[in-house]
Amino acid sequence: MTSPPDPLRELAVGLAELRGDVGTGLAEIKGSLALLRQSDSHTGQTIADHSAQLADHDRRISDGERERAAAGEVRQADRRRLQALAGLAGVAAAVAAVVPIVNR
Repeated sequence: MTSPPDPLRELAVGLAELRGDVGTGLAEIKGSLALLRQSDSHTGQTIADHSAQLADHDRRISDGERERAAAGEVRQADRRRLQALAGLAGVAAAVAAVVPIVNR
């Protein structure tokens, strides 16, 4: 004949199993949190790298715009000089045409 089950023993076995399940669950949660922390750190570094690259691109674009503006100013100055030379050439031609008439 078997003896009746001891309720305290069954409770102790149940608590031991529950303790094991909770320990396993907590270990899984800790592992997941560690992975999330590592991923967050990596993502933060990636964002910082991209921000630095974006700032570098913005600086290059600004430098390029300044260079284009300066080149445009040089072209305008060259046009003005050419216009002044054309005006002087016109005046010189007029003087050259008038001198023989005046000398007659």
